[in-house]
Amino acid sequence: MNAITNKGSVTRFIAAVACVGLAASWSPSASAADQAPDNMIVAANTKASSATKASATTAANQESDLRLALDKVNLDIDTGKYSEAQDLLNRLKAKYPGNPDVLLAEANLNQTISGSNHGGLSDMCLPNSLNPNNWDILLRDNLSKGGYACAGYNRRITNQAYEQIENLSGQVALPYPGFAINFDLENDHINTRQAFTRANGIINDFYGNRQQGTVQLVKNFTNVDVGAATVYGQGNTAGGGLQYVRKDRWGGTTVMVNYNQPTWDYVETAVEYGTKSNVMIERRQVFSPDLQATLAGGYSHYALKDLWSAADAPGWDFNLDYDHPFHFTNQPPDSKSWMNDEVTLGAHYGVEAQYFTFVGRRTDSAGNPFNPLPTTSYEVHSFTLSAAKALLPNVNAQADGGYAVNRIAGNSGPIYGGSLTYTPLQHLGIDIHASRDLLGGQNLGEKQDIVGASLKWSW
Repeated sequence: MNAITNKGSVTRFIAAVACVGLAASWSPSASAADQAPDNMIVAANTKASSATKASATTAANQESDLRLALDKVNLDIDTGKYSEAQDLLNRLKAKYPGNPDVLLAEANLNQTISGSNHGGLSDMCLPNSLNPNNWDILLRDNLSKGGYACAGYNRRITNQAYEQIENLSGQVALPYPGFAINFDLENDHINTRQAFTRANGIINDFYGNRQQGTVQLVKNFTNVDVGAATVYGQGNTAGGGLQYVRKDRWGGTTVMVNYNQPTWDYVETAVEYGTKSNVMIERRQVFSPDLQATLAGGYSHYALKDLWSAADAPGWDFNLDYDHPFHFTNQPPDSKSWMNDEVTLGAHYGVEAQYFTFVGRRTDSAGNPFNPLPTTSYEVHSFTLSAAKALLPNVNAQADGGYAVNRIAGNSGPIYGGSLTYTPLQHLGIDIHASRDLLGGQNLGEKQDIVGASLKWSW
């Protein structure tokens, strides 16, 4: 349609020029402008101006159409209509080849699908102490669209203690463009299984509570730039952090700096108000909607209430995740998910490593030397397989299992987990979950068992 309109304008313009030339032929000694009637010159200029305006109008209409189409893509992504979003993006890529806005929208879709494949309500609602990655705004962006609040209860069992962790977390959008607040409030009721030596040299067990809180202000500056400022608190200790993310069509890069961030990795750090100050750089690469990888590296400094220099360690993490939905029979595309045989199968490889260059030492009340934070270097490699399926219209299940090896300490063992999510209402989700992990760092790779439940409300 646009090509035909432009051709017609050019034809009319040529006709006008021909008329001017004919007028010039009546008087060879005079210029065309002098010989042509004034109304003919005005007509020619009007036609040329109309052609220019038509071209500008066409470009404006195309830009408007593209904006509306990208808004539709974003709406489909937010509402979980990934197939419709992908179909529309394919048409836009053909119509606007190489357009950066279209490529960025495709990257957003790929990241969202990848995040939804192996991240769910269980991950989003876990407390900060059990899943510190919750505060990675690049990953969190794919797990949450809009505001939500979670109330959760988790029971953690290790060789050191029985713990009951209650938390309230969520995300609230502010009435300012691009601003949101993430928050996490936790109470940990700890019952140690045996006495341990405190940083002040006293040997004792512990039965009591510890609390911590995190508030994070997030600002979306552009489609690709996101920043966050975080405030931490526990007991009489406060801390803070900054985070910056640069997103691109294949993922994003994160730079993070934290000071006095609460860490409850071990009973010593929970009881003695342990903190971690660190700097970290992370790259998340989305190869396709089914395959993504995350590589992070940094340096951490650990402190206890009565010991500022408890430990120092560089470290790195790596995750490679593949998830893909499979059908084993041919069924209508509009078949309800719980009635068909679609199962999302995944394979995951991960590494968590820290190499302690310094661990503080003190002398207890009996004159014996000890490490207030008894931690050792570790490099835990894990490989797991996962499966997810809609069991009923409002019930989804996921299970995973595999094996982990601490390459430095030599310890190894099976790891596994699962979750069951029930959504009786569109904005209400109820989740129960359980897992076993192999920890590094303390007691030569001890096991950690977690079982819990959470309630999420979104808006």
